Amino acid sequence: MPIYEYVCGECGNKFEKLASLASAHERQECPKCGKISGERVLSVASLGPSSSGPSYSGSGGGCAPASGFG
Repeated sequence: MPIYEYVCGECGNKFEKLASLASAHERQECPKCGKISGERVLSVASLGPSSSGPSYSGSGGGCAPASGFG
């Protein structure tokens, strides 16, 4: 099951929750205030390596051929 991000409409708490695709759009219970007012929000994806994450040099393992096209 994927992890979705929610924001509580009552207290503004942001939280994550495992939910099935079928129930992802439903309001979820806020772990902070207990109200069922958590609405799913778009997640922000990480597009680059973090300072604590691995560094990628771009060599090897990619989809493009290693040496030219011919």
